[in-house]
Amino acid sequence: MLTTSARLLQLLAILSERRSWAGSDLVERLDVTPRTLRRDIARLRELGYPVESTSGPAGGYALSAGGAVPPLSFEADEIVAVALGLSLVGLEAGERKVRRAAEAAVAKVGRVLPPRLQRRLSRLRGAVHSGGRAELGRVAQLAGACADQRVLTFEYERGDGTESEREVEPHGVTLSGVRWYLVAHDRGRDDWRTFRVDRMRKLRRAGSFVPREAPAEDLAAWVREGRAGQRWPLEGRIRYALSAEELRARMPDGYGEVEAVTANSSRLIVTASSWETMAAWLPVLGTPIGIEGPDELRDAIRELADRLRDAAGGLNRTTAERGEAHRSG
Repeated sequence: MLTTSARLLQLLAILSERRSWAGSDLVERLDVTPRTLRRDIARLRELGYPVESTSGPAGGYALSAGGAVPPLSFEADEIVAVALGLSLVGLEAGERKVRRAAEAAVAKVGRVLPPRLQRRLSRLRGAVHSGGRAELGRVAQLAGACADQRVLTFEYERGDGTESEREVEPHGVTLSGVRWYLVAHDRGRDDWRTFRVDRMRKLRRAGSFVPREAPAEDLAAWVREGRAGQRWPLEGRIRYALSAEELRARMPDGYGEVEAVTANSSRLIVTASSWETMAAWLPVLGTPIGIEGPDELRDAIRELADRLRDAAGGLNRTTAERGEAHRSG
């Protein structure tokens, strides 16, 4: 038999699972008498839990929203953490059981919140378009600015080390590969931009703004496909013995698009201003298993390989010649 405290916690958890319960179902779940169930419901009400009851053949019990529920009396920051944490698990968990558990947990939290916090929770979840592992503090801050429609200013460092001050209208936070990005309308450039979250510094919230139409319905796909970045005139296609997820994790920011071929291989579609530049960057991601095309890229790779081989041989010869001269001297 459960102690009274343990049984009350179990009853509270069961009531949170769905909108209403028949008394007979609760009696069966808890393995108690109807009289004990009524006493436990009365105790929950004394503790401040808003449990409603209806009489008649279809009567039952329901945990209503908006009451003073001690364990679910969240501050704004806690709401952000709960919403993002549970949403991330629900979006990214590979195991179906875990995803369902996360979704059920989100539903429980939302069901007992007052309407004002329910709306905020909904906006915050809507601002996160994908999930994964990250420093949730900064992601939560950005998601809050998206949900509240507040202008953001920050210092940003690009991949080449260039730093700049940005003022943006944030729209959504999304994950691409292993990196988090903010999708926002850059006021200084009057265009949509993506910003790597780990390169943003000194975040500050400013005034409010009227939301614009998003650049895409699926922001995660928009970022992955590189539509936010510049496309160069020359395009190459390279095959790797890496899954799409593994290849994206190795890619420099905005380098190219990745397509899954099989579970263990993927295709990189990359653009550049010259074939030589493209060939020089390929080893950063690991050794490809094949160059799909075009022929100009294959030629550039062969020429680069020949130059590197000659350079390695020349260095060895020069070193040997210097050693011989030193011994002769």
